Amino acid sequence: VGGKQRVSAASATTIVAGSTFYNLNATWTASGLSHFDSPAAGRLRHTGVSPIEFRVRTNFVIEGTSGNAIAVRLKKWDDSAAQFFDFQPTVRPINNLVGGRDVAFFDISSNIILDTNDYLEFQVANNSGNNNVTLELDSSYLIEER
Repeated sequence: VGGKQRVSAASATTIVAGSTFYNLNATWTASGLSHFDSPAAGRLRHTGVSPIEFRVRTNFVIEGTSGNAIAVRLKKWDDSAAQFFDFQPTVRPINNLVGGRDVAFFDISSNIILDTNDYLEFQVANNSGNNNVTLELDSSYLIEER
């Protein structure tokens, strides 16, 4: 039970205001879906009939302006409560790597309970200004039953 979302085409996430969260922009491709569907870009929704605990693991590489502090957070829609719940963000600096490829690496693992029609998505914020960021090709996240 679970599924995977992978970035099949990268595109910039526009950051209008610093320290404000925006949905990670990319072309996402879902695969291996069991008791999940993907009703919108980057979103995985639980279609099972009972609450289950899942492990969510990310492998994100985000390109941006060297030295900027980038925050990524998991956001859960709780369908029974009809509201979003935000998880604690993970903050990483954009590293100045050789060759002009300035990126931050996000390997995040979280446990989460999902009920019918609950869904997950990821958001990003630039805590150092309003420079755009790009979630790189083949970045992904995986949901699997715990």
